[in-house]
Amino acid sequence: MNIFYQSIFFSFFRIKVLVIILVFLAKENLFHEKFKIVLSVSGVVLSVFLILSLSGVYYSMDVMMDKIVGETNADLWVTSKGAAGSIHSPSLLSIDLYNDLNNVEGVQSVSPLIRMPFTTNIEGKKVLLYINGYDVKSGLGGPWKVIKGSSALKNGEVIIDRVLAAKNGIKIGDNITIVHKDFTVTGISDETNMMIAYMVFMTFEDAKSFTLEDITNFFLVKIDPSYDIPTVKENIESNVPSVSVRTSKETAQAYKDEIIGAFLPILLILTLIGFLVGTLVIGLLLYTLTIEKTREYGIIKAIGGTNIFLYKIALFQALIISLFGFSIAVLLFNPILYIIQRFMPEFVAEINPQLIMMAFLSNIIAGVVAASIPMRRLSKIDPAIAFKEW
Repeated sequence: MNIFYQSIFFSFFRIKVLVIILVFLAKENLFHEKFKIVLSVSGVVLSVFLILSLSGVYYSMDVMMDKIVGETNADLWVTSKGAAGSIHSPSLLSIDLYNDLNNVEGVQSVSPLIRMPFTTNIEGKKVLLYINGYDVKSGLGGPWKVIKGSSALKNGEVIIDRVLAAKNGIKIGDNITIVHKDFTVTGISDETNMMIAYMVFMTFEDAKSFTLEDITNFFLVKIDPSYDIPTVKENIESNVPSVSVRTSKETAQAYKDEIIGAFLPILLILTLIGFLVGTLVIGLLLYTLTIEKTREYGIIKAIGGTNIFLYKIALFQALIISLFGFSIAVLLFNPILYIIQRFMPEFVAEINPQLIMMAFLSNIIAGVVAASIPMRRLSKIDPAIAFKEW
């Protein structure tokens, strides 16, 4: 029995010694080479910042697509047959369909909306605008967040996106020329930068001058509260077979598939690059420390440390660097983003707790992978090196 307790005691003592060595060696490595640690942590910060920025761009675009559709307050979107109404799948509808739609059972009101991209020159620069000509009486399709000026519009007036205004020095009361018409800026909107185009709001009558006579792109439908959306949608499709009808959610998804879908592969590749950069930065530091601390690792092996224990030392160091770099990146993200947007107001990146958690997990994975980089070197260390003179 005494032998049994002695065995437990020595096993516990051995584990305790190894843990002390793990913490001591990791601390000694990290704080002894301060310059290398600063460079490595900086690399991790840049890696995390890149991942958060790209994820933030994707999230911002996703939210924007929901807003430019959902904030119109329409229950149903009517387009020409088979068209999504997006930039690459335009919808053209006769204005004469207004009465046909208005007479469908369950329809409370119908509003036409012209939403089309146009390239124009502002201050000698070509700019892609997304014209929104809406019925100012119903308000369906109008701006949802006006941060300056008035949200009410008259013919000859426009509300423009804040980024468009900031980049071109446009203020309330200024005149701008869109294609061939002059307009007075009476309001500035926010959350209307589509990355590839700037939204500009005007009256439906003004927007008609940019398209064919008696043509609109959409009809926005509000349903009677006593009816449900699927029923009214089916009624419209049955009574007006020349059109396609989508809910706001379906319309927003069509926008996302077109605009975000085109960017998604690029964003994924750049995010992967950010992940690899962080992994290699940490891995390179650990490999360098392994070479420099070969004798210390040999001593650990000589007193019974296994290759797995050496990996734990490397992993412990990797996670410290990863977590430290991640914390700094999250704390600095908003201040750095603010500075970037001062010079590039069109750059939009918004993060939420889910994106931060995703970046955190990817950073932990990068640390785990990086810790395996010096393992081959660690496994070949001869314990006898601990007894050699230097």
